Amino acid sequence: MKSRYPQKYLYALVFMSLIVTFTFVAVSTAHAQTENVLFSIQGSTDGSGPRGGVILDSAGNLYGTSQFGAQYGSCCGAAWELSPDGRGGWTETVLHTFIGKGGGGYPYAGLVLDGAGNLYGTASTGGNLSSCGGKGCGVVFELSPNGSGGWTETVIRAFSGGRDGANPWSGLILDAAGNLYGTTAGGGKYGYGVVFELSPGASGWTETVLHGFTNGNDGGTPYSGLTMDAAGNLYGTTEGGGIQTCGYIATGCGVVFELSPVSGAGWKESVLHFFNSQYGAAPEGGVIFDTAGNLYGTAVVGGETNGCDGAGCGIVYKLAPTKSGQWTFTAIHQFTDTAQSKGFYPEGNLYIDGSGNIYGTTSEGGTCGMGTIYELSPGSGGGYGENIVHAFGCNSADGAAPLAGMTADSAGNLYGTTSQGGAKTAGTVYKFTP
Repeated sequence: MKSRYPQKYLYALVFMSLIVTFTFVAVSTAHAQTENVLFSIQGSTDGSGPRGGVILDSAGNLYGTSQFGAQYGSCCGAAWELSPDGRGGWTETVLHTFIGKGGGGYPYAGLVLDGAGNLYGTASTGGNLSSCGGKGCGVVFELSPNGSGGWTETVIRAFSGGRDGANPWSGLILDAAGNLYGTTAGGGKYGYGVVFELSPGASGWTETVLHGFTNGNDGGTPYSGLTMDAAGNLYGTTEGGGIQTCGYIATGCGVVFELSPVSGAGWKESVLHFFNSQYGAAPEGGVIFDTAGNLYGTAVVGGETNGCDGAGCGIVYKLAPTKSGQWTFTAIHQFTDTAQSKGFYPEGNLYIDGSGNIYGTTSEGGTCGMGTIYELSPGSGGGYGENIVHAFGCNSADGAAPLAGMTADSAGNLYGTTSQGGAKTAGTVYKFTP
């Protein structure tokens, strides 16, 4: 199968202004009973094409975003809530529609919830319309219940495109003190993105740039969000930069990095791994920890198989800390397009269950060509066996092209989104039970 990734990559950089509508062939699969579509995005006031994942609150409600559409035609996305209706279905409430002006537009990532019930997220454009060619460089926003059954948006940071960053694609994380951390894909001192912290105070929120990427050895253009360990260190990936060049990605193959606070001296960046085309490249998802302190993540392309138009079909990798303070890299799974049923292009984050099984999604491939949910199970010899537990796009109502990872409830059920497919071809929210 001929890869669409190089075209799709460019397509995403211009904010994917056109959604391709697919016609699906209805065929049965052995795994259909394990995945259930909870809700089909309607493509109206709730937008279309969700790229980010969903989060759960303690009552079992789901929250997420759509990157396109809503009531302003092709612009500019929405935030929504799905609540169980008590009859086995789900009720959607649109919390906010973005119009691409001061309040932001095109939210690519999902949301994060604080203890008071407020939601936080990023929009990749809008905000300060005097920046980024009049489109705005993006915002960090807060959505708060207003006491009248609705929600109020507050822009807590509008990026200028200067040293503060520009165009956040990733979601946010919260620490115990209520500080927010995230990345921008552009801006910064060198123009290749930043890692930032937003701290609440009596007079509002204060941004601190923790690191500005140079697109050199430290990496460049982070599309992923961050992970924080118990000591307050931050971990993430950049799609470009590093010490290896990739012919199909002009800015380099990317890195995995760590940022550590230094008393009285800001933050120090350490690169844990430099990607290359042979062992994965262009990571768009972040990293997660297992209980032993190992990091896991995905790279969208690269790998030894040399498939997908020669760019490689992506990998799942593991980084294990050593006693000397270094990290050992292992590509624990390599995707290929030579067997379409296996899926390829892993773009989202991973989930690890209590037994060490790894779950993730691919945006293409699978039995019906529209992506997969895969499971990697550790074996006795230290390797991992792959099992395709669901193939998307095999009937007209199923979702297609999942771009985000999944989140779990207390019972181990996984929830996610697809950017296409569903009853209205505008994407879906699904539940998968391992």
